Amino acid sequence: MSDPVIRAIIGEVSGDLALQNEWMLVPFERNRPETEYTGRLWESEYMVKKAIEYGFKDAHVETFW
Repeated sequence: MSDPVIRAIIGEVSGDLALQNEWMLVPFERNRPETEYTGRLWESEYMVKKAIEYGFKDAHVETFW
């Protein structure tokens, strides 16, 4: 296999992407904008964006209020 193919495989199976996603969802100290208190949290929007990137066509956030 060529180097680009090997690097692509390593990038997919190394766990770096999963770890990066975890870091994005871990609570860290930050000031949330007012829109997050009246609408959707940033983490919810991040998960929908990632689901669409991964190929889920109907990813969305459901609210129950």
